[in-house]
Amino acid sequence: MGLQAQPIHLQPEMDINSGLRSNAVRVIKQDDQQRIWLGTDQGLVILHDKDSLFKDITQKFREQQVYGLAFCKNHVFIGTRLSGLFIYDLSSRKLVRNFDSTQIGLCLRLKVLRDTVFFGTSKSAFYLTNTDQKWKLTRIKSVDRDNVFADFTLWQGRVFACIYAHNNQHIYQFQNDSLVHSALIKPFEFPIDMLVSLSLTSNDSLLVLGGDGFNLRINKNKEKKFDSLVIKRPNKAYPSWDAEIADSRVFLALGNPDNSQQGMIYEPGITPISEVNDSYYCLSLYFDQRTNGMWAGTQNKGLFYWPLITESFRVPNKTINEYTFKPVSNKQGIYFNRETVYRSTLGSNEFVLLFDALKLKSPGHILDAIGWNDTTAILLQSGLFLVDVKGNIRTFDATQGNFIHKKDSILYIFSLYYNYVIAINLNSYKSKMIPIKSNQIKALPFNNGNLIYSSNNTGFYYFDSTAHPFDINFPIVESFAIQS
Repeated sequence: MGLQAQPIHLQPEMDINSGLRSNAVRVIKQDDQQRIWLGTDQGLVILHDKDSLFKDITQKFREQQVYGLAFCKNHVFIGTRLSGLFIYDLSSRKLVRNFDSTQIGLCLRLKVLRDTVFFGTSKSAFYLTNTDQKWKLTRIKSVDRDNVFADFTLWQGRVFACIYAHNNQHIYQFQNDSLVHSALIKPFEFPIDMLVSLSLTSNDSLLVLGGDGFNLRINKNKEKKFDSLVIKRPNKAYPSWDAEIADSRVFLALGNPDNSQQGMIYEPGITPISEVNDSYYCLSLYFDQRTNGMWAGTQNKGLFYWPLITESFRVPNKTINEYTFKPVSNKQGIYFNRETVYRSTLGSNEFVLLFDALKLKSPGHILDAIGWNDTTAILLQSGLFLVDVKGNIRTFDATQGNFIHKKDSILYIFSLYYNYVIAINLNSYKSKMIPIKSNQIKALPFNNGNLIYSSNNTGFYYFDSTAHPFDINFPIVESFAIQS
């Protein structure tokens, strides 16, 4: 089953503890051999480079801030923050050209549009063309001087650019080696000043512009949708650092530069801006059409991967607590957090509220839940609740439980503090206590519905209907995996 969740709910694919040189991932690109190239604040990282073909190149940029990456005509273009632009031949892995930052300025994003490499810097905008196996650099003129062009895209046969400038009301079009005002946007057409534009992307039918506190989508009929990215209380505009289109869906990388840790992956018209995450600052995106997955780089958490992104859908979130998903079958699943339990047919995007703990006379937090057939077992601090699809509820005493496990017609409740397991017969609804060491359980299913689990300070156990200890000397286990 494919994961269908925001990557903030998952562990990073990579971070500074597992191979990245920095958790700040500025740019993500993929070459024609499916290698993922990452530009970070502490150098260049190449994933899936099995034979270390590019080790000499990554060593060259070990201490560099890499802001731009692009591939064109069997060459890789590496734009750095302080040392300029480097061009390497991918076959020989030799440096063929370098444009120093004193000449071009500090590099920003690179885009390959019709075999031409466009990029902006802190000084100007440029494009690169290949003639007689040599790369020629051309400075682009602009109708507005002293502006920083943040991004470029190709849409409906024309090259467009956006600028990083206050009080701007224009999008720019490239013609005759110059960037001129485009008629796509009229001055003061929108309710807020498009004061800082940061990202620009497109496909055959859509042009997407992201900026400081807004995003704008224009379709092929020139119809426009303007979306504010501002939270009113407290008043805060969220910049859109990058934008990607996955099939027909738009995704933006939002991050709060004031604290360098707050943000989200935002989908206009779907994701409420109020659901911004306090510990996930999104900085860069790359959509892999081949695998239907989105790579996401952050400022503070490293690299994430969101699989099957075009098949994902938003789960209603009425609380600040995140949801846990558990499959019921290959067609159904349950979602639960500390207050509510939903049941859903997978892929239908419809959710049925099954249980609301806040409506109980003595509300408590939901600790665990599992489902089977038409029944869902929900464990609270105060006890166990069995709920069927019609909403009928049966309750059992299970004080201080923390984990539910079902095998055949027996439901087992592992206790948080006590050295016993409550076993409930689902045919007779009679329960009994089985004395075993079970507190603080971390469990994985194994061998036809049985468990292997670890308990803090008590070690490893195998559980069928009773606990069988393994002879392992170390007491506390943070995590474990089963190989076979």
